[in-house]
Amino acid sequence: MKQMANASRGFWRSVLRLVVGLAAGSCVCALADAPQESRALCQRALSTLFKGSQPTVLVVLSPRMPLALQEWRRMQVTAEDDGFQVLAMRDPRIPDGEWAQALTKVASDGLTDIGLIAQTTAADCGLLNHTPSALVGRCGAVHPWPILGVMPSDFWADTLHSRLGQLAGEGCK
Repeated sequence: MKQMANASRGFWRSVLRLVVGLAAGSCVCALADAPQESRALCQRALSTLFKGSQPTVLVVLSPRMPLALQEWRRMQVTAEDDGFQVLAMRDPRIPDGEWAQALTKVASDGLTDIGLIAQTTAADCGLLNHTPSALVGRCGAVHPWPILGVMPSDFWADTLHSRLGQLAGEGCK
């Protein structure tokens, strides 16, 4: 009986990975159509945040997607444990009062004083479509596809490393 339960769990885990992969693929297709000018503006605006050789993930958070704040600490720890420097920024559309009120409802270590990302930069980078939204970069290069939404730790880590791997040709000079 236990073997059957484990086999069933493995089957559903495979189904979940397929669904997440298909969803991510559809997001990628939509983002691939983003204007080339916006991608270039994004790259220029964020290249200094990603200037070091350490892999970095920039994450935009908003209380309007409740899981973004509830799951933030777990996602932050996962990224840091996998060797990423983590930079959190606040959605520029969120007023100070709304942000402060939202932080009273979650473990908000380190979120009280995070900076606002410029609205034009966030828009050019596709970071305002959903939160959390994240970009991976290093050595001045930024992966053009944002990672959107909360996900289980292993999928989050896999996605971060996938984006980083796709930047492999963008070596530090």
